[in-house]
Amino acid sequence: MTMFRLPIIDQTYPCTYTDLKGSEQIMLRNNGQQICTTIRGVNFKGSEFEALDPDEEADDTLLEQFSDFEYSTLNGGKGRSLFNFRLDFVMPLPILTHSKLVTGDLRVHMRLGDDIERDPAYEVDYLKLWLDYEDVHLEARKESGHFEIDLNDIMTQLPNSDSIQTCINCQWSDYSPYGSGMFGTMMCLRNYKTMYQKVFNKTAFLQMVYPEGKAIGFDCVQETYCCDQFEKRDRTFGYT
Repeated sequence: MTMFRLPIIDQTYPCTYTDLKGSEQIMLRNNGQQICTTIRGVNFKGSEFEALDPDEEADDTLLEQFSDFEYSTLNGGKGRSLFNFRLDFVMPLPILTHSKLVTGDLRVHMRLGDDIERDPAYEVDYLKLWLDYEDVHLEARKESGHFEIDLNDIMTQLPNSDSIQTCINCQWSDYSPYGSGMFGTMMCLRNYKTMYQKVFNKTAFLQMVYPEGKAIGFDCVQETYCCDQFEKRDRTFGYT
């Protein structure tokens, strides 16, 4: 079996970061598997927005500039992750429309934590997505707190035969039956195509990806990532 390595596709885009101690412009650096940024002189990185961990060598006085941290079981459970903050940014998203590939704007508003709005009625995590390309303007109606659900909702609204050309819509991606985070926890199964095409239910999927209770060597990717193995999903097999 040929084992394909995921290519690194670096993207950088501006973002507004807000917490109880203020708001400022930052840059998000994203390679499809890891997010990096620098806020108030502290470097953060993580596999997803819920797991942005500060540099291990960050001075405690610099960390006091932030509202809150929480112990993270993500990133291997190695440390504290940034908590109680809000992010607003636009992420480029490839769209196939009228047989041509264009770049759409996925506008993202997310909140992680319950204190940033100073209102106990707000849910702890909140996500809102909009997609704009050419003359099309769509809004996720779910507000579920998960890219999976909100992007799938947007895809049901796409006109004609338009399609998002990223992992969320790829034949070779899926989610773990054990659950997933807000963003960045898709399982890339491009190295197991023959096995995956024989999966039609949860039991078969678990037996495939966790044989004898141990995970096979799949990569975790972001819903918005795309590589040269992309094929539009037809949902004739798989778990989700």
